[in-house]
Amino acid sequence: MTTFIGIYLFGLSALLFAMMAWRHMRGRHDLLSVWNIFLVGFVLFQLTSVAVPMLRMRFEQYIINNPGRAGIEFVVLATSFLLIAGFVYRKGYIVRSLAARVPRSPNVRSYGILLVIAGILTVIAVPLRFAVNIPAVGIVASIVGVGAASIACGLVGWVWAPRLFNPTLAAIAVVCLGANLAIVMTGEFGRRNLLAVFGCLMWAMYYSHWRYVPARVFFVRLGMLAAGPVIFVALYSSVRNAGEHERTAGEQIQHIVTGGDLVNGIMLLLSGQNTGTETLWLIENYPENFRPRPLMTPFYAVAVNVPRAIWPGKPEPLSTKVASQATIRGVNRDNVKLSPGIIGSVAAEGGWYALIVYAVLMGMFLRFFDELVQLQPRSPFIVLPVGSTLGQVMGFARGDTSTMVNLYYLTVFGTLLLMLWIGRVARGLVGSEEEPTEYDEHWDEHAEGHDYADSVDAA
Repeated sequence: MTTFIGIYLFGLSALLFAMMAWRHMRGRHDLLSVWNIFLVGFVLFQLTSVAVPMLRMRFEQYIINNPGRAGIEFVVLATSFLLIAGFVYRKGYIVRSLAARVPRSPNVRSYGILLVIAGILTVIAVPLRFAVNIPAVGIVASIVGVGAASIACGLVGWVWAPRLFNPTLAAIAVVCLGANLAIVMTGEFGRRNLLAVFGCLMWAMYYSHWRYVPARVFFVRLGMLAAGPVIFVALYSSVRNAGEHERTAGEQIQHIVTGGDLVNGIMLLLSGQNTGTETLWLIENYPENFRPRPLMTPFYAVAVNVPRAIWPGKPEPLSTKVASQATIRGVNRDNVKLSPGIIGSVAAEGGWYALIVYAVLMGMFLRFFDELVQLQPRSPFIVLPVGSTLGQVMGFARGDTSTMVNLYYLTVFGTLLLMLWIGRVARGLVGSEEEPTEYDEHWDEHAEGHDYADSVDAA
């Protein structure tokens, strides 16, 4: 039974990747979209993260009494979640009209101005990350600071993509990337800030230019430029230490150079962080052995914004409870957070009715941000805020889903307001009457007849 479950989950993973590629090549859906980034995370942290322990029959520190039964329940829950969320996403109930209400972005086309704005955002990111010490406000400022650093790299990528072999632009990209990586790496343990910067760079290059080139050209260029970030994140994964949160960027690089292990880092990236085994444990133990907390994930995605100084009794998310409930050894059970994953959260927070609610909300949430992009795909002032923290999107399936959803929408809306303001200032300085750039001519040549809303509904 467990072998069948593992094979099914690997097959489902392969099917999802094949559908992404097929829809992109048929012009039905952008390969780089918020929805597809979420699916990559779902495959990594849910499907394969359960498939591997099912095939190996090893569940690390979690005691799974009946793996076959828990695995079958996971298969049904995960497959149902994807079907429901995918249906709601395609239909775009409510959120399509909401996205249409977002203000149009400033019409700033000059590549030079975009590079200047990239420099300004790099400078702004430093005080946002490190100099705002007001309680609660400082946390939001730091979050937006990471988004600003990501968008700075994205703006350079937006200009660089059509001229990939221009040495001047390549040098500017390397300098901007290095500076902003230093900003987001300092004092950090997690990898999502790195994914934010690298992800926004690739996201920008896709929507600036790669979206309109033949698929074979796009995949070659994506492979060329994605190799470096993958290697860097893998090396970082191999040396990061949960007990050291105060490393400077220089110290992080020193640890990578002296102790980085590429093979081990790649294995860590593909391991799914034991989310699958934790999910199986939650499925097996809720609600039989522990009392569920109905719909805690969407509630906490909003409630997390309220400081505990104002609300001392604010509930803790599921991730803070699993270590004690599962009696995990070798960790500080009072402080450690173990990510339950979206399906684990479903099992612990209501079961089937939670599944339906979470899948519907996830489909609507992801479609809203993809709709923002497709309504104004030529505008970096809209496109880049949506892609400013894609590491959080990939982590939605891992959990705490509530915290990562919160970090995503705070970053997107915070940077969106910042970009719209900067864009209006820039438009006021340079004026709106400009000759079409090479970018505009390129877009007009390739984008004729492309209607995203119709193509998604048909997919």
